[in-house]
Amino acid sequence: MADKETVGVALGKIPSGVGVLTSQAGDQESAMLASWFQQVAFEPPMISVAVNKQRPIAALIADSKKFCLSLFHTNQKDLFGHFAKGFEPGVDPFDGIDVIRKTTGNAVLEKAMSYLDCEL
Repeated sequence: MADKETVGVALGKIPSGVGVLTSQAGDQESAMLASWFQQVAFEPPMISVAVNKQRPIAALIADSKKFCLSLFHTNQKDLFGHFAKGFEPGVDPFDGIDVIRKTTGNAVLEKAMSYLDCEL
């Protein structure tokens, strides 16, 4: 578990309003551009993310109870375009994108300015 200061720095980045949500369950993973998320509580640290139930990532989050939100500067339009299109099941959402895996095992985009690795 991250300390309060580290979480606070990441939560402080949220006003940019641009992020990429990633999740995996079993051997399937997906990602989507997240344009609506907000801090819900500081203690314990909590965020809320809006995900259309029809998006493939919604089922992965429901199954795994985990997701990651990589946060970006608004000038990283190349990443926005890649993730804005959405991904059907079986399509690699990270083709050509450098990712690392952290606590939950979900993809964190290497170019992110910060990330929140979350559990429901």
